[in-house]
Amino acid sequence: MRRMVMRLALGLVMSGGVAGCGSVPPAPVEEPGDALSRGRQEPPREPASAPGAAVDALLARADRAWEEGQTGQAAVILERALRLSPDDPAIWFRLARVRLEQGRHALAASLARRSLSLSGGDGGVAEAARELLEAVCSATGGAICSP
Repeated sequence: MRRMVMRLALGLVMSGGVAGCGSVPPAPVEEPGDALSRGRQEPPREPASAPGAAVDALLARADRAWEEGQTGQAAVILERALRLSPDDPAIWFRLARVRLEQGRHALAASLARRSLSLSGGDGGVAEAARELLEAVCSATGGAICSP
């Protein structure tokens, strides 16, 4: 019964059979400066919800898992943190470190390069990523070395 109601509602909406749907003219679009030029204030904007606290909690969990030797669990948690903060070079480095610990050298090198790229090449994360790349190069006898 529920499916039949959903199909009927979807069919009505798609065919324009619901009175008034599709006949409402679009609202005029204001340019950013228009409201201010007429003396009105823009409504206050909510700050973008920073995933900082969630990422911090995930990183703490990942670090605990890594310290306990649970590299698979640490990798899963770090990948979740990357979905929330994909441009954070420290998370990419931590995942590279876990992959190196798992013996996944090529992946570790790739992740470390991504970390290095996002870090801008300087700072503590960049230095740690370079060291990890050297460790991968050494562990593979030069088979996987950064260009």
